Amino acid sequence: MKTTIFIFFLLLVLPATAFAEKRPPAPPGFSWYVAKNGVGTFLKPDGWHALEQSKGNTHAIFISRENIKTHGRFTAGFTVNQITAYSNSSSIKASEYAKLYIQKTIDKHEVINSGVVKGAANDMNVARVKAENAGVETIVHHISVGMDKRDELYLISFEAPASEWDSLNQMAGQLFSYFILGS
Repeated sequence: MKTTIFIFFLLLVLPATAFAEKRPPAPPGFSWYVAKNGVGTFLKPDGWHALEQSKGNTHAIFISRENIKTHGRFTAGFTVNQITAYSNSSSIKASEYAKLYIQKTIDKHEVINSGVVKGAANDMNVARVKAENAGVETIVHHISVGMDKRDELYLISFEAPASEWDSLNQMAGQLFSYFILGS
């Protein structure tokens, strides 16, 4: 995997308030998007759309090329699902489920690459796989993070049609480079 994918891991250990106060300027072609539902702060490519949803203790943000409200779905986009009060709905720790989630993803799809990135506070479980989305071969980069101390689980992904992956991979690298979860 490219090293740019892992730059963001350092940001996960920063307090959200510190990041908000010292947030770097967005790279050209991007702006910062702060999720009102508390999922976090993320880069949003110019011209792309953001949609937030919450149901119970699950909160999500979708940053997508297509307008989900108009199209009902997207073909290229970045998704973050945050599950708060995780222990209320599971008998295993969030960090253990994060590992299981990636293993299930690996077992279900053709794996391009996978691994675990050890973090100071939280490990990142990563898998890039070939999948299918509405009959279109798609590449999906998954990251799962279980934050036991915060009792939160994050399921993060970027997906795009396989035919467009090479052209969108650099953008995906930017999306993964700088963000903070739970801000």
